[in-house]
Amino acid sequence: MIKNLIIAIEALIILGLGVLMYSTSYQHNDSKVFRFPEVKLGDNERITGAEMIFQTTYIKSIRKIPPTWYMKIDLDVTANPIFKGSIIDGAAALGSSKDLPEFEVVGYGAEPKALKAIFDVTKYPPGNPDEGRRIEIEINKP
Repeated sequence: MIKNLIIAIEALIILGLGVLMYSTSYQHNDSKVFRFPEVKLGDNERITGAEMIFQTTYIKSIRKIPPTWYMKIDLDVTANPIFKGSIIDGAAALGSSKDLPEFEVVGYGAEPKALKAIFDVTKYPPGNPDEGRRIEIEINKP
């Protein structure tokens, strides 16, 4: 009986130490939220695609994904993800960059950075395929 009690106490101590070590290993990586910067759109222009390029960053979560948008995360270099999104149909085009996703991120051994935001913009109603433009905004220079 006493032997079983000692084993149970030892198991609780080991479990407690494991939980403590796990929780403190992530405390130095406080999360940060990045949003797409505001972009000035012309008359009848809508956002049809967007990219965000990160450095030394792990994406924990993505919130506010617009309906009927196709999303992809390129992890060719794990610590430098590239988020890409585009419309599936014309009705999903956005009138403001405020409607684009926001990212909760943590750093890989350094401060997480969003380096660049890229927007594909098209005039609506679409007619001439040359009416689109690409806007690139430097956020943090490496």
